[in-house]
Amino acid sequence: MLLLSMLALSLGCGCLTRRVVVIPSDRQVLPVSAGKAFLPPVNGWFVPQARMQEMIHALERKAEP
Repeated sequence: MLLLSMLALSLGCGCLTRRVVVIPSDRQVLPVSAGKAFLPPVNGWFVPQARMQEMIHALERKAEP
């Protein structure tokens, strides 16, 4: 009985439900391996990982109060 009530409570508060988020193809982050051909799904800029980290850190520093 306790198990059933816990299950009902879990279902009622949404703890066991899954949330699916659809990401448009122009917002995906695709890993690229060295030495392999890469055909991008959309036109855009494809930035090496080290440069991307620099850009992210610069944005984080800029956002700090």
